[in-house]
Amino acid sequence: MEEGNNYQPPEQPQEADTIIAPKNPPDSETLPNVAERLQAYQRLVNPLDAKTDQDTHERLEELKAREQQADPNEQPTPATSLRLVALHARYEGEGERGAYTEEEDFYLHNSWKDYIRKYGTEGSFGLEEIARANNLYAGEIKKAIADGTITDPNAIKLYAQLRLEQVKAYNEKILAKFQSDPDLVPEVENLRINNEIALHIAEEECLPLLSGDETVVARYCAQQATYAVDRAQNLEAGITQDNNLTPEQCYAAASRWYEMASRVIAKKAKDKRQTDTDTNNTTPREEK
Repeated sequence: MEEGNNYQPPEQPQEADTIIAPKNPPDSETLPNVAERLQAYQRLVNPLDAKTDQDTHERLEELKAREQQADPNEQPTPATSLRLVALHARYEGEGERGAYTEEEDFYLHNSWKDYIRKYGTEGSFGLEEIARANNLYAGEIKKAIADGTITDPNAIKLYAQLRLEQVKAYNEKILAKFQSDPDLVPEVENLRINNEIALHIAEEECLPLLSGDETVVARYCAQQATYAVDRAQNLEAGITQDNNLTPEQCYAAASRWYEMASRVIAKKAKDKRQTDTDTNNTTPREEK
């Protein structure tokens, strides 16, 4: 089977999405207690100067290395993906001898992106089901929007759900690692500070997207488009360099994010019209 359909989570956490990852929320460091916690965290992870004890420096380097090894994507498979779990299990047991529909066969022999490009997110397997069954990182949802694979406005809410889940799962896993190692116990409190900051930033980004306000979601999509344009202009000006990314790709990503914002608003208008229609159909008419 192709990439994305073998159920094996990545061995290492995926690198941050440097193309379209949201910037930290404005004034995030001025919120209550955040500045103090950030300073404490920076004391833990910032490089130490030459006067610092070498043993301490090596210990902190080990702490950072261990933290990077934690996999934020290890989480229970929800019931929504059980159909794909069963499909994979059937394929592993029966192989090519099994009886599959054309759509199932395509899914089994192609990547999840190829499946969505062919069948969309309203086929037999929905976007959330595909994402969870394939252990996708939240950032992969955003990248798939940027490259045009995903066009479903509901993907933004799914991204927010996955991001919060994965940040919390990562925090819990790395904290358990520290608590179980006597040499690391003294650093547990500093790690808690790190975890609180990471969760706080994720919540500032994601909770508004889960509020149900399509205007907020559309504004977020437009914001992602702006970041992509900024990235393109920085590449053109030589301010940043990326051998795997071109300005043209960034501009294309910006266009797709603007299109997503338009779809979100169109969906809001459609839902409102449907609500108004349902209300008119159920409201008793006054007799003349």
